[in-house]
Amino acid sequence: MVKYFLIFTQFIFCLEFNFPDIIEYKLDNDMSVLLSPNYQEPMIFIRFFIEVGNVDGEKDELYLASLVENLLLYENQKYTAKELGLSLAENGRWHVWASDFNTNFETILLKEDLEETISLYSEILRYPKFNKKRLRKEKNIGVGWYKTKHTAHPWYTMRTHSMNMLNHVKFPNSKAINSISYKDIINFYESYYQPENIKLMIVGDFNIGYIKEIIENYFGSWENSSKIKHETKYNSQKSDGITVRFIENPKLTKTIFGIAMPGPSSQNSDGYAIELIREILGKGWNSRFFKNIDTKNETPWDFSFRIFSELNYNGILMGVEDINYGDLEQTYRSMLFEIENIGNNNITNEELYAAKSDVIGGKIMLYEDPIDYSFDILESIMRGHSLDQIREFIFNYATVSLDEINQVAEEYFDHENFYLV
Repeated sequence: MVKYFLIFTQFIFCLEFNFPDIIEYKLDNDMSVLLSPNYQEPMIFIRFFIEVGNVDGEKDELYLASLVENLLLYENQKYTAKELGLSLAENGRWHVWASDFNTNFETILLKEDLEETISLYSEILRYPKFNKKRLRKEKNIGVGWYKTKHTAHPWYTMRTHSMNMLNHVKFPNSKAINSISYKDIINFYESYYQPENIKLMIVGDFNIGYIKEIIENYFGSWENSSKIKHETKYNSQKSDGITVRFIENPKLTKTIFGIAMPGPSSQNSDGYAIELIREILGKGWNSRFFKNIDTKNETPWDFSFRIFSELNYNGILMGVEDINYGDLEQTYRSMLFEIENIGNNNITNEELYAAKSDVIGGKIMLYEDPIDYSFDILESIMRGHSLDQIREFIFNYATVSLDEINQVAEEYFDHENFYLV
């Protein structure tokens, strides 16, 4: 286990951090495997990461990733729907979901169920049987989900349009979901569910030699298809002036707005400073947004500040929701002032220290939970980081200087050129 001692000379700030032991290798078919033995952990945790999400698909046929992962867990060539349901219930707790840019399969299980669970994953991922009747049901569920998401959660609508303006990312809608055919499902699966697009991480009390043998037995013979595809790459473009998009929703009793601008790429070291600026400017009780912008609300949760730093797209999205219509202009002008102000070389030592404490403390706590750190590590690898780079994340946050964070704030936070929804 790698142990780090971080000492700051400009602050009285010391910590000890143990990075988990992780063995990384690839099968001959380029499927990535990460094994993290943890002999104090009574359960075993498995996560498969598929490098495809709901924004991937031909033309406007989006939401395919969610449909495919649900159909894979319904039945396959070996198990009927009833048989697969019973087998899943007998082998741990399963959770499967597709986000915009990746698909996750995860299971928490007992040690004695390890080989049976790996065998189940092999049947699910390698030998699908897509049920047409179930597809129709899942499409109806998807349309309902989409409508609920945009009706009950206007932040999602704001985010969707902001990312579309910034990166030209297309997002699912009711029409796109309804247009998906059975053939689209087959083509999508055959294009993306290939060993080269899959990463597997296992954490817990297991014998390394034994688990390697099991993985090889169930996945080593899986060959990549000539039809293989990879995620679409998007490039954010800076707005020339303030580009505005109005979304009308007469049902909303309050309004919401978002400001989007390009952020650093996943391999750009400015990302560490940007994450710290997020703490200072827009996250939590001590943020400048909460302390200086009067939204008539008593908690900071109406402010959102997201950083998207992926291999295939990037951006900075800041928003405020639940604003009374009469307060919209003043709230917008106040937020614009704070965005301009953050770039005026006025971040203080105290703000930087508080931001580092929160970010680094959160990372350390994250690595106490195998579920959390497996997700974080796999996402970081998907962003193009190596394990050696991931091990240095905390040190890199800790070494951001006051001059550096002020320079990054000036470079990225442009109050005159952005996208407004």
